[in-house]
Amino acid sequence: MVKPIDLSGKTFGLLTAIRIVGSTKNKTNLWRCKCECGSYTTRSTSSLRNNRSVHSCGCYHKKILKEIGHKVGTNHFGEKHYRWKGGKTKNGAGYVVINHSVGEKHKGPKTEYEHRRLMEKHLGRKLDRNEVVHHINGDKTDNRIENLMVMENREHSKYHSKL
Repeated sequence: MVKPIDLSGKTFGLLTAIRIVGSTKNKTNLWRCKCECGSYTTRSTSSLRNNRSVHSCGCYHKKILKEIGHKVGTNHFGEKHYRWKGGKTKNGAGYVVINHSVGEKHKGPKTEYEHRRLMEKHLGRKLDRNEVVHHINGDKTDNRIENLMVMENREHSKYHSKL
């Protein structure tokens, strides 16, 4: 049998291991630890010895969120989330997708293609199901009106089969 590693009194980030208080299903020791902020927490031996994360009771993460203006204890979604980047992403096919934030008054799907939205706004009407917005220069992220053209699905398929 392997002798357990004694971590008593050793410091890991902001945590100091005090004593073993139990073990996990995998028979890894659980340690009672005291954080520099004064609170106590329980961590496994492997969690303490893992150098990839900052070791604290959670106070370090809260401190960082507070520094960047995130209110601790509140759930922020969409534009209110501290990692919000404008609501635009690129999907796997390379098209720009608009993500509508939670609480935004928007009827319909939570995401939509930017090129279709811009063309609908330009035309002043919704696009039909059989209408496709074609990118003239082939760049799926170039959504300038000058670069967009409405075609019927059948017409669009013929155009790309000729290329």
